[in-house]
Amino acid sequence: MKCLSIRGISKTYRRGNGAADVIALTGVDIDIHCGYVTAVLGLNGAGKSTLIKVICGLIEPDSGHLELDGHPIKGSLTKHCRVGAVFEGNRNIYWRLTARENLEYFAAVQGLSHSASKGRVNELLRAIGLDDRSHTLAGNLSRGMQQRLAVAVAVINRPEVLLLDEPTLGVDLENVLNIVAYLKQLKDDGTAIILTSHQMDTVEMLSDHVAVLQSGRIKLAEDIKAFLTRGSTNLYSLSVDGLDRSRAEVLGALGVVIGERALTFPEEKLYEVFDVLRPMTLGTLTREASDITSTFLRTVRD
Repeated sequence: MKCLSIRGISKTYRRGNGAADVIALTGVDIDIHCGYVTAVLGLNGAGKSTLIKVICGLIEPDSGHLELDGHPIKGSLTKHCRVGAVFEGNRNIYWRLTARENLEYFAAVQGLSHSASKGRVNELLRAIGLDDRSHTLAGNLSRGMQQRLAVAVAVINRPEVLLLDEPTLGVDLENVLNIVAYLKQLKDDGTAIILTSHQMDTVEMLSDHVAVLQSGRIKLAEDIKAFLTRGSTNLYSLSVDGLDRSRAEVLGALGVVIGERALTFPEEKLYEVFDVLRPMTLGTLTREASDITSTFLRTVRD
């Protein structure tokens, strides 16, 4: 089910004083589904941060609107549903408060009662693995622990929509896995999650859908599995011995890379290669998994 729809969002920054205007977003359309993670990918300057700020209500678009469950909304999204956000740099936590105090403070800001706050804070400290560091100042926590705390602060009010801007940047692998595991729990609970990140391993582990922004426009939006297979990124390697010249010429015309002991070719050439090689005795056939980084780079460069 669609939770949030972004319709025709455009934004231009007017610089004045003779400086050229900066077109950040042009006619952006994306559907965000409940219980799914949608990754918004793009090179620096593609418009990702502007889009997140529009969704948060931090800036107003020049045109376009947001929809909840198919109904256009007026004003900030936060006026219509519970929204949580994690921005790069842990900007939603206070360094001079302890982990527990941060959560208690934001629980009060969100209007939780004292009894509800106590239970929710304890629940989140356990969920993010900081119950044994609850009385440590946030500024004294490791970067990974700070990021986990930032996520906990963002979900203190059980948001229906969660915005994540580089949630694992500069975080070690163990903490990345902890953050991803917790975000998957939130996804399973029905939270709609929007992720922007240059950490492609995190994107691949967490995302269900991908939207690629290029120069402020959506270049494509599709399922992560379809994205990973885009452009025949799956390659096969087939070991062979005694390849004769005539077969080699035919295979070369098909775009097959002929190595000393193996042939490498894209997935869609598999049966054609087999036809050419028949009735030779074939060796081991292996398949290389798609690489999300190369797929993304090829998408924005095409």
